[in-house]
Formats: sequence, C-alpha cells, structure tokens
Amino acid sequence: MGRFYSGDISGKFWFGVQNSDDASHFGLKHTDIMTYHVCGCTCESMDRDTYCTDCYSSFEEHVQAINDDDCIDDICDNSVMTCYVSECEICYEFEKQHLEIVEERVRKLENIVGQYMSSYKIVEKNGDIQYDIDDDIIPTIGDSETLMYIARLCLGKQILYCLQQKGQCHFYAEC
Repeated sequence: MGRFYSGDISGKFWFGVQNSDDASHFGLKHTDIMTYHVCGCTCESMDRDTYCTDCYSSFEEHVQAINDDDCIDDICDNSVMTCYVSECEICYEFEKQHLEIVEERVRKLENIVGQYMSSYKIVEKNGDIQYDIDDDIIPTIGDSETLMYIARLCLGKQILYCLQQKGQCHFYAEC
C-alpha cells in the first residue's frame, strides 16, 4: 500500500524514500486538513460553533450525530468539537507568487541529480498532471540520499509545470 497525492497534480510517493510533506522543500509549508466528525466532510476551521452545513441543518443536529456515533474524542469544557485535524492528509496550495522559488529549487536539484532524469516527462491526461520516469535507473542507484533527491525532483518538476500552466498547484497528500 502506498501514499498518494492528488489534485492539480497526482502521483504516488516513493516508498521508503519520500515523505508525504516532501513538497515543503519547494518553499511552502503544508496546511492541515480539518475534517468533520461522523460525516467526514472537510471544514475550514475548528471554531467551536462550526458544523457541516452540507450534512446537518444545525449545530445541535451535528452534535447529536456525534453522540449517536460515540466519537466524542474532542471534548473541551463540556462542549463538543465537531471537527478535528486529519492525521492522514495534508494540503498544499502553491500560487503564482511561489513560481520563482519552485524554479530555483528545481534548478538546484537538477544540478545534483539531473543526470539520472534522462527519461523524465510530464504526462497530462484529462487535465490530470502526472509524470513518467524510466524505472530502470532506480535499481542502479544504491545511495538512498540520491534516490530521495530524484523523487523530490520528480515532484518539483510536476509542481513547476502545473504552476506554469495553471498559475496554481493545489493538491492533497496522504500521510
């Protein structure tokens, strides 16, 4: 089982080599995903009075669903929090103003491991931006640090391409 990322770009993190927060190396820290209890919808904040307006007609109805589901882990001062920070997903929202730093960091990585990337190409399928690389080079590289840089460069090139094409690159990453 692997960890995937999806959104404006998509792919799979390299097992044993690449962390889920690897995109942070391109100048932007990830944001945590807030998830509503019971329904699993995402939310913007952890305000105490927030509830999922897509699934419930009131805060009280959402709280009752939480009580019925026995998932009251976030009790504070005897009031229920309807959402929690997801432990299995994070989000990146690169915008146009990040383009220059992404370009700079991709260039640095290309100087370090670019010689291993002769078969790398961006693949666009129905608006989905992925990449393809010759997997045959991977077994020939015994150095885990070099593999980490190659994996990071693949992700960075994807982010850079997306920024250049769309002016933004938003995606979710499994932890």
